[in-house]
Amino acid sequence: MMSSHINNLLRQAVTTFGSVKEVIPQNVEALKYLLDRTSPSDIGFKDHVLLKPDIWRKTGKAPITYVDIYEDDILTIGVFVISPNMKLPLHNHPCMHGLIKVIGGTVKINSYTVTEENGKSVVAHIHNPLIVSNADSSCILGPLRENLHEIESVNGPAAFLDILAPPYDTQIPNGGTRKCTYFAPVKFLAEDSILLKKIKCPSWFTTDCYPYEGPRILDSIFFREDNNI
Repeated sequence: MMSSHINNLLRQAVTTFGSVKEVIPQNVEALKYLLDRTSPSDIGFKDHVLLKPDIWRKTGKAPITYVDIYEDDILTIGVFVISPNMKLPLHNHPCMHGLIKVIGGTVKINSYTVTEENGKSVVAHIHNPLIVSNADSSCILGPLRENLHEIESVNGPAAFLDILAPPYDTQIPNGGTRKCTYFAPVKFLAEDSILLKKIKCPSWFTTDCYPYEGPRILDSIFFREDNNI
């Protein structure tokens, strides 16, 4: 039986991030190739209810919905759906790789690279904002470069497929646990440099969950056996 696209993508993701770090950059390109070719139908998101504005008008609906597809100790993959006029707050990904593929609507991504850390604040380089839709290729963040970002919906709800490796709450070698830290701007230091302060998770940032409705995901043991992990 032919494997589904999402399982091929997941197999490549496990190969990429289960390998030694020296070959991760090369394998990321192979993963990006598959991710760029991922359509809403590949993950059960064609004409999805979460991409229709009406659902976001319901009383008590969280502004962000997460669809969990797969998670193990190597990586996590899922879909974030952002309601109209909402965003994921500015946050980091400690010693993590990340790939994003928009599968519905349009998002604006503001990214930063930390150039200096000062306890409860950081100095960061400001990258040019990106406006990204399903027609565009995937975006990549690295353990250092463009590791901080915020993502906001543009002109309606938006959804993106998100691959992170390793997952949050795993251990950084000699560095404690990977925890998500949130940031807020303090002041511009130059046209392309900004001072950011660390903050608590914003009170307006709440999420709920929705079940995955795409092709069946194979158990991780099959990926690990295929790749001798």
